[in-house]
Parts: sequence; C-alpha cells; structure tokens
Amino acid sequence: MASQRLKILTVQFKSLGDTVVSIPTLTAIRRRFPDCELHALVPEPSVPLLQHHPALNRVWGVPRAPLSLAFSSDGGRTFGNPVELETGSGYCLTNNSKDGLNHELSYPSIIEAPNGDLEVAFTYFRRAIKHVRLKHSAGWPYA
Repeated sequence: MASQRLKILTVQFKSLGDTVVSIPTLTAIRRRFPDCELHALVPEPSVPLLQHHPALNRVWGVPRAPLSLAFSSDGGRTFGNPVELETGSGYCLTNNSKDGLNHELSYPSIIEAPNGDLEVAFTYFRRAIKHVRLKHSAGWPYA
C-alpha cells in the first residue's frame, strides 16, 4: 500500500502582525517536509499576506465569528456545510474585555470522547471559556 502524503494545517487566529511573524515557521516546515501538503488557517484580513507564499499549498481565511466546524469524510479533500457552534459579531480590535467590547470567539480545542461525542471548548468574548458537546448520536458527519 502506498503511503499517504503528509498533511499539515497551521492555525493562527490573532492579528496581522502574528501572521507576519509566523512566516519563518511556514518556511521551516516546508524545508523539513518538502513533499507535505501545507495549509494555513488565518483570519480573513491575513489572507493577502500568505496567499502567494511559496511554502503553502493553500490558505484558508476565516472570520472571527461565527465559530463553526466543518466535517470531511474523504480525508480533507472536501468539507460539508459548517455547523455553527456560536454566533456573534466577532469584533476583536481591542483587548478590553472588562467593558465587554471584545466579541472574539477564539482558541477552539476539540477532542473526541470515548463514546464518539465531540467536546469543544473556546474563549467566549475574552471573558469566559465556553463548552459545547456535539452528540455523536445526533449524526455528526465525521468518519
């Protein structure tokens, strides 16, 4: 059986400056794994910084809100319609969470529980950690 091509997804959900400082890492990954398929997931405003970078095969731009999941049943070649976990404006041009000005949904962490449910935790408006459980029995379309 032929081995599958290594696929690497880098995820960066902060500012344009953070995208700029991640560029040497992308180059280093490409040097270390020259035959890999390397993708970057970045905020929409950062896409122009990376869309023609020679180390990348693809750049995915995502908004800060809603927080969504998309599932693939064919190894990442295609994805179904996203499932929205949380909606909001996604406004995040400030770190002021005390006055409730930051509506950022960020830093998602996802694990699969032994029973097949997906457990998702993420920061909610920079004020709290929110937890969502996606029941496997509800027919979530993942392999």
